[in-house]
Amino acid sequence: MTRKFEAIPDAEAIAEGDLERELPFAVREVLLDVILTWANLEMVTGFFVAQVLELNPDEGADKFGRKEIADKLKRASKALQEAGNLELAKQITEIANAYPEKALLRRRIAHSKCAGVRKSLPDRVVFLPYEREGPPEHLALEVIHISKFNDAVEWARDVHDHLLKYVDNAGFFLPGVR
Repeated sequence: MTRKFEAIPDAEAIAEGDLERELPFAVREVLLDVILTWANLEMVTGFFVAQVLELNPDEGADKFGRKEIADKLKRASKALQEAGNLELAKQITEIANAYPEKALLRRRIAHSKCAGVRKSLPDRVVFLPYEREGPPEHLALEVIHISKFNDAVEWARDVHDHLLKYVDNAGFFLPGVR
């Protein structure tokens, strides 16, 4: 397993009580924004790949609905290359390649225990993923600066807006729904 975040030299301080279990409202809002923004990205990616492959939304959902965003984007990029749209294919490949690292933050929220924030550093969110770290009997503890979650929201929003430009012309959406 490759480490995505730096080791935590102050894990003992957290274990000894440097932890506020109740998340501040502003932190909750950022974490919720990550989930909702990434859900929007998931939706528009499905529509994008369906549009690129000239599928109606139902067919696209059947074929790609449960696939990872990166897999959908790679499939769309391949189709764009085959169609000669090399510039857009390159952009989509770059997005697909960046996705795994960016998605880690969404996954941390969705698949880990959020233990709280550091009392001494309330802009640090503490997660307890169910993963072994180091020698036996050591489970992982991750502390992630809130700015990384803000960056994940910005990235997902930018990609969503980029893909939406291409989806809008397909007429998939209800008026006012994006």
